[in-house]
Amino acid sequence: MIPKTPMPALELDKLSEDILHHIHSLVPLRDAARAACVSRKFLRSWRCFPNLTLNWETLGLNMNEGTSYERAKKLTNGIHHILENHSGTGVKTLKLQVRPCGDVITANHLDSWLQPVIKSGIIELALDLPWNHSLEFKFSCSLISSAATSLQSFSLSYCSFHPNLTIGCLRNLTNVCLILVYITEEELGCFFSCTISLEKLEVNQCDDITFLKIPSYLQKLSVLRVFLCRNLKIIEINAPKVSTFLFRGPRIKISISNSYQLKSVTMNGQCYYGMYQYALTKLHSIASNLQTLNLVSAKEAFNLPVSPNKFLHLRNLGISSCGMANFDFFFLWFLFSKLALHLKVSSYR
Repeated sequence: MIPKTPMPALELDKLSEDILHHIHSLVPLRDAARAACVSRKFLRSWRCFPNLTLNWETLGLNMNEGTSYERAKKLTNGIHHILENHSGTGVKTLKLQVRPCGDVITANHLDSWLQPVIKSGIIELALDLPWNHSLEFKFSCSLISSAATSLQSFSLSYCSFHPNLTIGCLRNLTNVCLILVYITEEELGCFFSCTISLEKLEVNQCDDITFLKIPSYLQKLSVLRVFLCRNLKIIEINAPKVSTFLFRGPRIKISISNSYQLKSVTMNGQCYYGMYQYALTKLHSIASNLQTLNLVSAKEAFNLPVSPNKFLHLRNLGISSCGMANFDFFFLWFLFSKLALHLKVSSYR
């Protein structure tokens, strides 16, 4: 029998600093922190660790241990310790998920954490902040300005954001999500003027907006999501390439400059009424080239249109309801199948 040749040991200390840093950057956050405790080279790498996703899970905390205050305190202390020991350089991703910490976290905490790490070079920034009426955190325009040249994805929730033209051009920003953010329609319009490469936009529960205007210079915008903005009355879509539109809320006025561009539409009227009727009477005017349609409605005062428009390109139809146990879905499916000559796949429940 030929003796097996032992595999040569990989001596990490003989690898270059750059290679070690790259290996370290691919390790999950908790394992990267452990490695930094046993290796000086990994400790140096830890101080510029690029992927900071900071939440209960990544810090290895037990969500069922102690009171809610004690759990929030542990999470806040853990995040503070990590960011206090970070050099502030090399961060590519920062995801800060601290929604349960409203009784502990302060605006000063957030400022001290964000200021050192949001710099040129960061690619993804996602802040899920506490919902706390006593905490009125204003996300600073100067923070996003410092990352303007590199930022590609920006998600913000539970704070105020008042952008102005001092932000500069966010030329690489392609994905924006605003959830429960205090921002006016004028400020949002100012923000749009800085984000000419935007491809995906979500505006969710931003109640200060009454008129959402998507300007024509957003030439690359393809996906638009608008959810539960309580005071929103009008949506006007002038961007030329929006092909997917998802809406949740009551029926409002929606206009689009080119009705042929929309291919997929979701109209979610859960807790509201009339989405089926809206689809049969109004939707064709903004989506005449529709291929996929999903409808959710809670109540219908159903009247057939005299001469409903036909959806000649519709192939996928999803219909669901909230609280309409006796509604005749077979009839609605039959009606759409008559209006959509090429309908091949349909669903209902």
